[in-house]
Amino acid sequence: MNYIGNKQKFVPFIKYVIDKENIKGNVFCDLFAGTASVGKYFKSIGYSIISNDFLFFSYALQKTYIQQNDYPDFLNLSNSLSLPKSTPNLFNVNSTADNVISYLNNINEVEGFFYHNYSPQGTLNQPFKRMYFTDYNAKKIDAIRTIIQSWLNSNLISEQEFFFLLTSLIEATSSVVNSCGNCSAFLKNFEPKALKPIKLSTPTIVKSNIPHQVFNQDAMSLLPSLQPFDILYIDPPYNERQYAPNYHIYETLAKYDSPTISGLTGIRDYQNQKSTFCSQDSALSSLISIASNSNFNCLLMSYSEDGIIPVNQIIQTLNSFGSCSVFNIPYKRYRSNNKSKLSLSFKEMLFCLKKNH
Repeated sequence: MNYIGNKQKFVPFIKYVIDKENIKGNVFCDLFAGTASVGKYFKSIGYSIISNDFLFFSYALQKTYIQQNDYPDFLNLSNSLSLPKSTPNLFNVNSTADNVISYLNNINEVEGFFYHNYSPQGTLNQPFKRMYFTDYNAKKIDAIRTIIQSWLNSNLISEQEFFFLLTSLIEATSSVVNSCGNCSAFLKNFEPKALKPIKLSTPTIVKSNIPHQVFNQDAMSLLPSLQPFDILYIDPPYNERQYAPNYHIYETLAKYDSPTISGLTGIRDYQNQKSTFCSQDSALSSLISIASNSNFNCLLMSYSEDGIIPVNQIIQTLNSFGSCSVFNIPYKRYRSNNKSKLSLSFKEMLFCLKKNH
């Protein structure tokens, strides 16, 4: 799914730095997990993962991709719905999961919160006409979200099975949302992708025999409470744009709490989900607070050369806690306000702090 700062393409480079710097350890903590792409990678190569993000939709992804080590069997639900029993397949996926996903793809639509607040027909008589989703897709999202919640409430599925299905719905929703990159605003006309009927897919589980931990907490308060571990990776916001309003659609989908929304974009309140890394007044002090914790051996930090904290301040700060190395990754970033529509080149940086103890 589209997510600001997604590090899926960069994870091999993070591993390269770990090897180059001869960083030892088996426990990897991803404190700002986002879509959990970093944790998934390091889980796949044998690390024990600690994963966290203060957004609840991210927590749902972490519950599926980090904490869950095998496909759920949906035993109670399968018996209740008389679904076909699981049989082996070429992809080593529990086919019962496929059958549940197929069942959800074929249920009838309902008019719920998403239809009444984020579709053209549903908001026709409201002060703001919103076009995040077609009427069909909004009703389908409502139907799927409602039924999986009812299954959980009726004990037909476990909490882990619920998050597995919620992950599938979040990712499918991201593929048909009528926005550019994130959900901070919708487009005035439906793009081709948004006109396609929403269709859930079975999440691909990273199998593991190692226990993993996931959290939905403020990073600054969680970190001191963790047991000692080896590697801390952080990918904090680089600028003043808060993540919560950019992804309010997915947050509301994950919580499905019928929040009070406001304005043209129908945004939910996010005052308790602001990151201190998005403010020039607190970004550097937040980094100092993280680096000063004594419960990890190595800090890896992704950041941009045009971030709020100047590069020289980052290096100076990290060197005060040990030995800091800097690795540059040139990449191109598209800016929507660039009239020439050309990509602009920036440097993604990976800071590596080996701590003094």
